[in-house]
Amino acid sequence: MPKQPKLPDPARFGIQSFAELLSARPAVLGEVPGSFDAFREGLIASLIPVTPYECVVAENLIAIEWELVQRRRMHNAEMREDLRFRIKRAVEAHYKVIHDAALDADWRAFIDAGGYKNDWEEPHLPSKDAADAFKRALDDRCMTSDPAALAELEADVSALGISTVTLMSAAYASTSGALAKHDAKIPELERRRREVRRDYDALQSVRPLEHRRADHDIPDAEVIGQ
Repeated sequence: MPKQPKLPDPARFGIQSFAELLSARPAVLGEVPGSFDAFREGLIASLIPVTPYECVVAENLIAIEWELVQRRRMHNAEMREDLRFRIKRAVEAHYKVIHDAALDADWRAFIDAGGYKNDWEEPHLPSKDAADAFKRALDDRCMTSDPAALAELEADVSALGISTVTLMSAAYASTSGALAKHDAKIPELERRRREVRRDYDALQSVRPLEHRRADHDIPDAEVIGQ
């Protein structure tokens, strides 16, 4: 029976782990600080790379998974921004109808009372102040992640006769700008993930027998990256 090959020892190369040969990933503004390290640690513990090349392929797979997570975060952020814009526009249109109707009523009352059209001055309507305050608060209210605050906003907007579900549907269906780019990129990343995972599984299948991955822990394997 041929002798099984043994895994290379990183100590022979003056390092503790082959993961030290890989370049560190710099933090990126917009990501949750420190989240990548925890994400990578969890996937490394799941993938259990035990050879230098497995480590490289595992890092590629982790990079794809991480980009998928970030693409979905960016997609959701763009969608929320699109929805915020649509809600603001719908609210502005709603209050414009009310404001214009109030001005028309004041104009008609002025003319009916015998006033001359050139003497009419647009009145200051108290309802406009309330409308302006409501619209100014929309920016923060639309972007909150607090479920209770969102439920309150939903009720307030629905009370104006505005369907948030319809606006959300329009935001999801939007095919313009960055939102469409993220929509197009996600399926591509998912395809690459499947391909790299197949390569990784193939690498694992040719490990030395004592390091073959099973459905249980591998006590003899050196997990690269820890």
